Amino acid sequence: MRVELQGNSYELPARTPKIARKFDEFNQVLALGNDVKTHYKACEILEDLLGRDKLAEIFGTSDKEAISTIDTMLAVKKIDDTYLEPIKSYEMEKEKDMLDKINDLGASVAAIERLVK
Repeated sequence: MRVELQGNSYELPARTPKIARKFDEFNQVLALGNDVKTHYKACEILEDLLGRDKLAEIFGTSDKEAISTIDTMLAVKKIDDTYLEPIKSYEMEKEKDMLDKINDLGASVAAIERLVK
């Protein structure tokens, strides 16, 4: 699974429970509304998943004090979305199938109504 950040593509490791926990922690910190804590949690995740050297490649520096808090949060959210995309696609397909069945049922009811009239 790959994610594109700032025009570069990166291979992501499998989303193991250890990695999933990191995203859970990130989302908890994000919900508190503290940009600084969220920024450092985001940097931690980026370093763990991609490597410290990739921070400079993605953001132009590995100095966490010089990197935009918004950019780090967006990068982590994009990675999380990339991990969750297969689940979202599956759920959308299931919903589409359910809607198709409802439409088929509606067509059947309409056909029965026409026969009864």
